[in-house]
Amino acid sequence: MTVTWNVTNLKRTKTLGKLSDVITVVHWEASDTETVDGVNYSGNFSGTIGLESPEESGFVDFDSVTKENVIAWTKAALGSEYVASVESSIAGIIAKKKAPVTSMGVPSAWSS
Repeated sequence: MTVTWNVTNLKRTKTLGKLSDVITVVHWEASDTETVDGVNYSGNFSGTIGLESPEESGFVDFDSVTKENVIAWTKAALGSEYVASVESSIAGIIAKKKAPVTSMGVPSAWSS
């Protein structure tokens, strides 16, 4: 299983010092799906993280930013321990769906 990270939205500040259209907040989602015997089991986790102001020398113009750039910045802002925790939580969600400990329903005799 490989967790897929995605950017769902960006907030930017029009002017920050000498920079324009600076990404300041990232709304993100991480998800994974495992298929067993034709059944898909999925889990996801989402959040929002503020980014530190970029250095002028490393600034990437908004129109040139790639999703990969933003995902890398997001993971760096979250920290490696939190990223690992998110991915572990998603694996746990999937594991619980594959082997549920509870179920719902009424006795079959009630359906007559």
